[in-house]
Amino acid sequence: VALFRRMVRQPNAKFLKSYEVLFFRFKSEAHFCALTPLLRSLAVALVTVIPVTIVQIFSLVVILLASLTNTAFFLPWRLWFANMLDVILTATMLLICCSTAFFVVSKPGELELLAWLCCALI
Repeated sequence: VALFRRMVRQPNAKFLKSYEVLFFRFKSEAHFCALTPLLRSLAVALVTVIPVTIVQIFSLVVILLASLTNTAFFLPWRLWFANMLDVILTATMLLICCSTAFFVVSKPGELELLAWLCCALI
């Protein structure tokens, strides 16, 4: 991603052919967003390692909110429809995650941990 601009300016067909899977879906001016879906998927997969359910939901909401903000601000996909679809699906996942918090049975110490996390982020 860091070498993209320099390698595109040079006639380097080998670089473009090797890394086209990262860049062909995104606009050239938003090439830095190529790693966003990969990092989002990795972060969502790593959330399951957290043992406290409330913190899992809170972490998932933070990850999805960051992804939604990134997509809505930069509109990185080549197609307008793909940008809107990504925004709508991420917002839907956020709504589902926020609504699942109402059904979690928590232990007494877990809510204090979530309160400290919220205070730390604010």
